Amino acid sequence: MSNCNETIIVASYARSAKESAKSAAYSACLAQQAIGASGATGATGLGATGATGITGSTGPSGGPTGATGLKVDAVVPSNSTTTMVLGLYNFTHTGTFNPIYGIGSYVQVVRILTQVMEGYVTFVSPTVTQIQITKIVSGSGTYSQWNISLANVAGTTGATGIGASGATGLRGSTGATGLTGLQGSTGLQGATGSGATGLTGATGQQGLIGPDGATGMVGPRGATGLTGGVGATGLGATGATGLTGSTGPSGGPTGATGATGATGLIGIDGATGATGVIGLDGATGATGVIGLTGTTGATGPQGATGVIPTSNAGSVWTFTGDGSTTTWTLTGNTSGSLVSALYIAQIDGVLQAPANYTINNVSPRTLTISTVPSGSILVVVSLSTA
Repeated sequence: MSNCNETIIVASYARSAKESAKSAAYSACLAQQAIGASGATGATGLGATGATGITGSTGPSGGPTGATGLKVDAVVPSNSTTTMVLGLYNFTHTGTFNPIYGIGSYVQVVRILTQVMEGYVTFVSPTVTQIQITKIVSGSGTYSQWNISLANVAGTTGATGIGASGATGLRGSTGATGLTGLQGSTGLQGATGSGATGLTGATGQQGLIGPDGATGMVGPRGATGLTGGVGATGLGATGATGLTGSTGPSGGPTGATGATGATGLIGIDGATGATGVIGLDGATGATGVIGLTGTTGATGPQGATGVIPTSNAGSVWTFTGDGSTTTWTLTGNTSGSLVSALYIAQIDGVLQAPANYTINNVSPRTLTISTVPSGSILVVVSLSTA
C-alpha cells in the first residue's frame, strides 16, 4: 500500500488555495485505499433426490393375425455371363423366384459395389429376367454373378392387393407419470460485505468577507428660514404669525454595497466502500425420474401382396443424342397409345415429365422432346397394353 502524506488534517479553514488543493489530494489518496472486505460464500443447498416414478402397466397384445402374404423376392440372383455395355440382355435366375419388380420397372444389376448397371425390365418370369441396360453406373468387364433389385427410381403404381389388411393392434395404455422430486432447500444468504466507509473530504476554504462600502457623506444642513418681522402694535387684533421656512434637504446618497467574497472550494467526497459478495444460491434438488411408458401392443402382420397381372407392355427404344434431333421414331410401334403418360422417357438416367414430350399419331409412332445433348442416351419405355 502506498504511503500518503502523513500531514494531519486540521479541522479549520485552509489559509490559501494551494493548501486546500493539497488537503483534497490527501483525502482522495486515503479514500482509494479503503476497500470493503468480501462477503462470505453462501452454504450449498441440501435438496433430496426425487423418488423413482411408478412403471406403467403393459399394454394389451395386438389384433388378430392377418392372412399370410405371397412371398416376394426383393433381390434375384443370376449366373448369366454378361459384359458391362449398353444393350438388351437375358439374366437367367439361379432358381425359381417371384421378383418384386415387373415389366417397365427400373432396376439395378450389381456384382459388387464398384460394378453396377441399371436399366428397364422388358420381360420377367420365375426363371429369367430380360433387361434393357441403359446406364453403366460404375465398372467394366465380363462377369457371371449378378444380383437384380429395384433401383431408386419410382415406377408406376401396382394393382391393389386382394388380401385384407390385418387389424391394427390396440394401443398400450400410457404409464403413470413419475412423482416429482422434492424441492431442494434454499442456500443460506451470504453475509453482507463490510467495507469501511470512505473518509469525508476536507471542507473547502471559507471565502473572504468583502469590505463594507464607504458611508455616504452627510449633506449640508438647509438654511434657517427668515423670522417674520414683528407686526406693529396696532390698535386692532394681533397680526398673523409669519410662515415657517421650508426644511432643508436630507444628507447625501447612501454609498454602494461592497462585493461578496468568492465561495471556497468544495472538498472531494470520500470513495464508497466496495459491496460484499452475495452468497451463492443453494443447488436445486434433482427432479424425480419419470415413470416408464407402457409398451405398445404388437402390430398385426401385413396382408398379402396382390399378384401383378401380366401385361403386353415393355417395349424399349434406346437412342443416342446428336445435339439437334428432337423427334425420334419408335420402331415397331404402329398402333400404340398416344398418351404421353403411358411412356417413360429418360435422358442419362433422369426421368422426364410426360408434359415435356408428345407421342405423334403416325405409323410407326414418333416421340418429340427437347433437344437431346450430343452423346446423351435417350431411353423410351412403353407402359401401354395396346
